[in-house]
Amino acid sequence: MNTFITKNQTRQGPYTPEQVTELVGRPFWTGIMNTTLLALLVLLNLAVPAAQAQFNYTANNGTITITGCTGSGGDVTIPSTIGGLAVTCIGDNTFVDHHGLTSVMIPNTVTSINYGAFRNCVSLTNVTIPTSVISIGDYAFSDCSSLRTVTIGKGVTSIGELAFCGCRALASVTIPSSVTKITHGAFAQCISLTNIIIPNSVTSIGVAAFQDCSDLKSITIPNSVTSLEQMAFSGHYHPVKTR
Repeated sequence: MNTFITKNQTRQGPYTPEQVTELVGRPFWTGIMNTTLLALLVLLNLAVPAAQAQFNYTANNGTITITGCTGSGGDVTIPSTIGGLAVTCIGDNTFVDHHGLTSVMIPNTVTSINYGAFRNCVSLTNVTIPTSVISIGDYAFSDCSSLRTVTIGKGVTSIGELAFCGCRALASVTIPSSVTKITHGAFAQCISLTNIIIPNSVTSIGVAAFQDCSDLKSITIPNSVTSLEQMAFSGHYHPVKTR
C-alpha cells in the first residue's frame, strides 16, 4: 500500500512514509541536487557578460585603423585605444551593411571616417561625430535609412560626396562653421530634412548637394557662397533665403 501526503498534512521537507524504517543512501538527493544546480546555473548566467563587438584593425605609424567589426549589432562603442595605441581612423567599409547596428559611440581620438564606413546601416538611428574628426569620407553614412539625427563636430572641414545621401529619416543636421564646401550629393534624397542652415564658412555647394530633399522648407544660403552648382536644390519646392 502506498502512502501519500493528505490535504491536512503540511510538508516541511522530504516526506517519509510511516512504514519506512530505514533510509539507505540519499533517497531525496535528486530534489536537492536539482535545486542546487538551478541556483548554480542562475549564478553562472549572471556572471557571463553580454556579448561585445569585436574589431578587426591595422596598426600603422603608431595608430590604429578599425577595418571591420563582428557581433550581433545593437549599441557599439569604438574603443579609444587598442594595445596602447590610439584609434584614429574608421576605415573603408568598416560597418557596411551591418544591419543590426542601432547606435555607435565614436571616441574623440578618431580624426577620419573613411569611404562607406557606415553605409547601409539601416537600423542606425543617431550619430554624434566628435570634434576630433576632420574628414567624413564619400558615402560614409549613405543609405542609413533610419538615421534621424546627426551631430557633426566643429572640427570637420570636409564632408565627402554622397556622405549622407539616402538618409531618408534624417530630419535635422547642423553643418559646423569649419566646413568650406558641401560636396556632390552630400545630403541628396534626405526626404525628411525640413531645414538647413549653411554657415558663413561655406563658399561652394556642389552638384545635387540637396537634390530631392522634398520636405526642405527652409534654406539659408550665406553671402559667402560664390559657387552654386547644377541641381544643388533640385526637387525642392520652397523658397530659398540668402543672407
